[in-house]
Amino acid sequence: MRKILLLNATYEVLSFISENRAFKLLYKEKADVVSTWNESIKIGNELHLFPATLKLKKIIRRNYYYINFSRHAIVKRDRQVCQYCLKKLPLAEVTIDHVIPRCKGGISSFTNCVVSCFECNSKKADSYLHEVDMELAIKPMHPSFDNKFYLSHPPKFWHEDWDIFLQKSM
Repeated sequence: MRKILLLNATYEVLSFISENRAFKLLYKEKADVVSTWNESIKIGNELHLFPATLKLKKIIRRNYYYINFSRHAIVKRDRQVCQYCLKKLPLAEVTIDHVIPRCKGGISSFTNCVVSCFECNSKKADSYLHEVDMELAIKPMHPSFDNKFYLSHPPKFWHEDWDIFLQKSM
């Protein structure tokens, strides 16, 4: 069973929903299809492409989810990819780097910690990024519910259009 990404009327990500909920929203004309999978589904006598993303017609309040800070959460958020050289790392080779070094007042938080390979972490050491001419691929952010869902599903489940809405803010 596939999941469908549900967007608010403002295109803000709300959640992933089941097929049943998606079809109920479409039947009641509460949502519009934004993108589809390449699979068809027969409804009545007509074939329709299976929805991948739905957008609500009216704005609803969003419920926010909190994720506790941990090494595991950082590794999942960054998908085991070094945030400096973009190399995919085996779990055993993952190191965590403090963007602002702890010895210079940096704290252990989602906005200051990133996955790094040993080479990049060693090169940066206790320096600021500009001191060693390094840049982050993506600004570290607090992961959201959507990021948690993304990371818990295999790539074959992922619809490429979802990247637009989730903005890879992991």
